[in-house]
Amino acid sequence: MEWFKIKSEKNHDLLVVNNFIHRVDRIRDKTEYYKCIQNCGGRAILKNLKNKTDVILSKPRCHPTHGVELANRGFRNKLKEELTQNPTKPVPKVFNEIRRSVITSGIEGATNSEVIDAIPVFTSIKSSGYRKKMKMIPPLPSKLSDLTIEGSEGNDNKIIIFGTEGFLKRLCNSEIIFMDSTFKSAPKLFLQIYTLHCFVMGVMVPMVYALLPNKSTNTYTRIPNETYGLFCGYIFK
Repeated sequence: MEWFKIKSEKNHDLLVVNNFIHRVDRIRDKTEYYKCIQNCGGRAILKNLKNKTDVILSKPRCHPTHGVELANRGFRNKLKEELTQNPTKPVPKVFNEIRRSVITSGIEGATNSEVIDAIPVFTSIKSSGYRKKMKMIPPLPSKLSDLTIEGSEGNDNKIIIFGTEGFLKRLCNSEIIFMDSTFKSAPKLFLQIYTLHCFVMGVMVPMVYALLPNKSTNTYTRIPNETYGLFCGYIFK
């Protein structure tokens, strides 16, 4: 008698015996009692003996096996496992990779035709995929003082500056620097996005992006000072 265990959507144990799926009914000592997921009256008993584990089916089933259901559950479990291991990977990409994998390698307890029939469309599975992904990503800080950046102090006046080494060198060597800002696109916790531009072969190109917490005079003064002081070795005045 072939049997194995899988996980349900809520991470509970399911017992698969001869391709029939059973959920836990009760557990007594070392004996686990399961009932068919279709509530047909079918039961399975798993006995954890000293040297081995035996499974007994209490009665014949009056319906087809759960091959398609196994394939569907197997696909969803593989998707969740991959998102758990690689939470930064896009959900559509993970979906397509798992789809190709199960079509090629199959799923335990299901035939190839059952696997193909059971693979869901992306729109039916994307919500659960994104929920799983979000559970693996740390929550965003509620205030700037909670944002930890190496070398910075824990206050609400943090400025985050983005720029490549090449762009910063061009900016430092430019005779004229242009500045601009936008409030509409600023991410949560910041008031505005501030940019420093210079001409490159006659085209004005943004070289540095800075996230500002406010629009005070002191903050605007810090942008060129910190950018030039940190990356160029001199202070812009």
